[in-house]
Amino acid sequence: MFVRAIRPLFFSCECRNIELYDRLKFLNNMDDKGLHFGKITLFTGLNGSGKTTILNIIANKLGIRESGGSRNFIGNRQTEPEQYADLFRLVRVASQREKDAFYFRADTFYQTKQFVDDYQLNDYYGVKSMNNFSNGESFMRFVQFRLKDSGVYLFDEPEAALSPSIQMTLLVEFKRMLDHGCQLIIATHSRYCLHILVL
Repeated sequence: MFVRAIRPLFFSCECRNIELYDRLKFLNNMDDKGLHFGKITLFTGLNGSGKTTILNIIANKLGIRESGGSRNFIGNRQTEPEQYADLFRLVRVASQREKDAFYFRADTFYQTKQFVDDYQLNDYYGVKSMNNFSNGESFMRFVQFRLKDSGVYLFDEPEAALSPSIQMTLLVEFKRMLDHGCQLIIATHSRYCLHILVL
């Protein structure tokens, strides 16, 4: 697997951001082996429970900004914003180099659509403009055309812009990705996404 484990490093009062510490204090309950990942890992929980924060940490360790995207997005240089600096320092992500990596965030996907239009990459997606489609339609095109074999892909609430029937189509795409050597790490509230565990 590309992302193998998360291990807390003295995760305690050293974290000055108490709000983020509270969201991730479950890390204190781990043994020294940490939290291990398989081909697919799902994070579920209440709002504010730390799902997105964990994905942000993993993305940072993969060289992707917490706002989402890939390593190659223009202006997507790695940063360590003050609110996450302690967590990036106190949590270690064990990983190996992957062919491709992308962090999809429902709340920032419009930036991805705009990037595709601004840099005239629409032909790659079989469209004249990604902005001619709804968020859900453009997201599905993105999954079908952009995500490659043998990559590691993080999804933060991928169901947000999708109707229930399209969520089921997304599960089919997830299954295809798993069959082609991808690793998926997903934070979700969707009962449909949870069905991927039995695919």
